[in-house]
Amino acid sequence: MTAADTAVNRFDEWGNTPLINACQEGDLAKLRSLLKQGANPNTARKSDGSTPLHIMTGLDGEQALPEGESLLFMNALIQSGANVNLADKEGKTPLMLTCLPAEIDVLVKAGAKVNLQDHNGQTALMAAVQQNRPEAVMKLLQCGASLNVQDKQGKTALMLATEAGNTEVIELLSKANANASKTALKEEPHVNKYLERFPRVEEAGHSNKPENQASR
Repeated sequence: MTAADTAVNRFDEWGNTPLINACQEGDLAKLRSLLKQGANPNTARKSDGSTPLHIMTGLDGEQALPEGESLLFMNALIQSGANVNLADKEGKTPLMLTCLPAEIDVLVKAGAKVNLQDHNGQTALMAAVQQNRPEAVMKLLQCGASLNVQDKQGKTALMLATEAGNTEVIELLSKANANASKTALKEEPHVNKYLERFPRVEEAGHSNKPENQASR
């Protein structure tokens, strides 16, 4: 490794690399320049294990970039070798942090595994459900998100949606044949109330075999 390589990947006093700082600042020209100089897109922030892709997909509120602009950052990172399945210190991948369908598309096309689980057993689908983002839920289902994965508390995406009373998300999951386990239904009787409100796919003569949970 040359001195230039070392400098472009050096951590500052806050444990950030120049590439991470460029992402936080929304400076696309700086990011592209750093990548050309050999900046490693997979070097994570020391404090929480966030990579540049985590930074870009996790920006929200006043920090959020326009969707089209964020995609430019993401594509530049991916084209330079960013690993879309790297997890931070909480076990979260970039896919678990975004609720934008366009960003989901970019990550999945780059090889993001839809059904990976974080340290609490939650998937990207569960994260979208809890944030009440029906567009993201639909996109993740289209990309193969499993309906029946359980987190460490034994809860599925549908059960999390019912707890929050997110009826639009509940309808999406129910129509997609989200099947809570018999045990879960006994423990969470309010799930039945919501299941009765929405048609089930199998009732229309269709079948939907549960997808195997992806290994970590």
